[in-house]
Amino acid sequence: MEEIETDPIEQKYLEREELEEFLKAVREHGLDLDIERFYLLAFSGMRSGELCALKWSDINFNTNELRITKTLYNEDNNSEI
Repeated sequence: MEEIETDPIEQKYLEREELEEFLKAVREHGLDLDIERFYLLAFSGMRSGELCALKWSDINFNTNELRITKTLYNEDNNSEI
């Protein structure tokens, strides 16, 4: 936690050029729906656990709104079961 609090904020985000390069790589080499996921994460401020917890009922295409009310949490930060 101390490391997160002491690192300058500039080290936590990609610069515009870095983000463009990353999204280009995702378009060229990513898996199905990766580009949509990464755009959503990059431009919404949503966290990955919040994205993974979304349900169709949280999405309103008429108003272009997402309802973020839950998140997935893994104490060990390990995706292996």
